[in-house]
Amino acid sequence: MEKRNHNTAELIKIFLICLCVVLFIASFFIQQKKRHINEAKKLPFTNTNLELVEDGTYENSTFTSFMHLSLEVTVKNHQLFQIKVIENKGSQGKKAGEIIAAMIENNKVVNSLVEGDEIGNLVFISCVDGALRKGIKKD
Repeated sequence: MEKRNHNTAELIKIFLICLCVVLFIASFFIQQKKRHINEAKKLPFTNTNLELVEDGTYENSTFTSFMHLSLEVTVKNHQLFQIKVIENKGSQGKKAGEIIAAMIENNKVVNSLVEGDEIGNLVFISCVDGALRKGIKKD
């Protein structure tokens, strides 16, 4: 009987150690996600009016601790004509095609965020907006 209690105590210790390790790892990933959200919130964004953007192709890059993004944005007749991804490295932005398609289809930078990749969407929005600002005619 005493051996059985000893085995149970050992199993409980192992379980508690494993639980602590899992909680520590989960805590790390939650904190990392919060840092990424805060960094994405601070990205520059002005919601550029496409009526002010001249026809042309404009490049922009946005670099965060979790994603490096370079885009080429083409505007024709004040319409988003094409958004070409030059570089998309990092942990976010994997569903880039969906957000780019929505931007072109709706002819606006800000659209509903693609579910499951909200942080990557914010980087794309900031990068496209930055490219469009380069096309505003300066008086």
